[in-house]
Amino acid sequence: MTIGTTTYVIPRRMSGVAGRVFDKALFDVGTLAARGSGRTAVNVTYASSSAPTAVPGIVITARTGTTATGYVDAASSAALGRALATTDAKTLFAHVRTVAPPAQPAATPRWPMVTVTIRLIGLDGRPLDDLVGFTNVVDPGKGNGMVFTTHGIAKISVPAGTYQLLGSTFTEVAGKPVVAMGASRETTVGNGDEIVLDLRKATMRLKTSVNKPVVNPFWAQSVNREIQGPTGGVGFSLSALGDDSFSVRVVPTVGTLHGIQSLTKDYLAVSPSGVTPAYRFATHYSIDGRIPDGTIVKHSDASNLMTYKDRFTGVRSLASASFARAVTGHGGGWSLGAPLPGDRLTTYATAGPGLDHSARLDQYISFDPTFTTKGSFASPPAASPKPGTIKSVVWGVGPLHQRYAAPPASAPFKICPACVGDRVFNVEAPPLSTNAQLGSADLVEPDILGRVTIKADDTVLYAGQGQLSGYSALPAGTKSVTTTQVATRSGAVFPRTTVLSTKSSTKMAASFPAPDG
Repeated sequence: MTIGTTTYVIPRRMSGVAGRVFDKALFDVGTLAARGSGRTAVNVTYASSSAPTAVPGIVITARTGTTATGYVDAASSAALGRALATTDAKTLFAHVRTVAPPAQPAATPRWPMVTVTIRLIGLDGRPLDDLVGFTNVVDPGKGNGMVFTTHGIAKISVPAGTYQLLGSTFTEVAGKPVVAMGASRETTVGNGDEIVLDLRKATMRLKTSVNKPVVNPFWAQSVNREIQGPTGGVGFSLSALGDDSFSVRVVPTVGTLHGIQSLTKDYLAVSPSGVTPAYRFATHYSIDGRIPDGTIVKHSDASNLMTYKDRFTGVRSLASASFARAVTGHGGGWSLGAPLPGDRLTTYATAGPGLDHSARLDQYISFDPTFTTKGSFASPPAASPKPGTIKSVVWGVGPLHQRYAAPPASAPFKICPACVGDRVFNVEAPPLSTNAQLGSADLVEPDILGRVTIKADDTVLYAGQGQLSGYSALPAGTKSVTTTQVATRSGAVFPRTTVLSTKSSTKMAASFPAPDG
């Protein structure tokens, strides 16, 4: 679930303790990504003073009575994953009352507050314990967030107004996995009132079909909300990912609808083994505005598909390569990298107005013992061609070089290849690119095999690992900016090692002005 800039991802095996034993902040993927190979500090409260000190997934550094301090890092997280493979979470953490990051100072309310009860009901009609989002739909700045329900109930303190709940659940119905998701009716509340999200009302289904035989289907379905108000805005997203063994049910829209809403579905599938030439489908469909009831089937055929014919070069073997094409609309989209069946691949992609297409090739990708990519190339988002278009693309063909690449006109944020504005130097010059795609330095955790130096006259602004991508403030009176970039591509999958060194120097008087936006 996403609200604003915060996304929570809760592993299914942790659902029994998430929000009850483990604070929801520990499932914030933004915080986890920022942690990288570092640590996340936590405070632990034990169920009793005689409880064992060890807590799976946490390194305990100090304990006094029923409280302890510690941290979570990549190694402890991996250890927790191994423990969960054999023991359920409630058993693992039976001796622990709470695990949470250090407390932050409480915010001072800007408006008079009321207490509102949230009720969450599952597909079986029983109270549901899960994560639920809430927002003021007239002015999100007055109240939005996420809470966990206990025995199907949560209480929140918010300014009086009109609110909506968003939530989802994963369960089994008649032995088959089902995801139910959606939003409640927009409800005006005062002190002591309640809002109810009843997932038994999730009766709408969005299906897709394609015009060729496929196997290994993968889909991603999302309910997206965007609301702007006088004192702030918010974006919500509920997403479910799975294959055709799952079914997804969505709550239809009832009553008023503030802001923007969309229901999107991305469908990815491949041709059966042995089919020549090999092909894939990358389809994207969206229902904008009110979500209807019933079953809707979106058909993919010649009227709404285009064809990409991709050819791949540059490595001895494509057995360890991964390739993905993505179709996105204003409601977003999903893509999934998959192994290549050979050096040629046909992809049928949803095409038409309002859609962007992008793609990524990793000539080598591995997750064991560390996450590693080599020979990565990307085709940034660009406006979709018309249905019926056939486009041929070659990937990884030399010579490899540094590229000052301008973003497409449709890009929401415009970073020019190399320019100056308000004493800020912007640069987007990925190394190891081709004439058709953007490249990047090879990533081998924890090292990035690329080094960058940026100077303003004789002052070093940055010197370290990475590539020329981003921005840097310039000292007053700077006369020239100099950049140096060294990138290396090597490894057993490549016929030879490539080392690319480039240096550029630009006088401020001759620099390009940064574009607006």
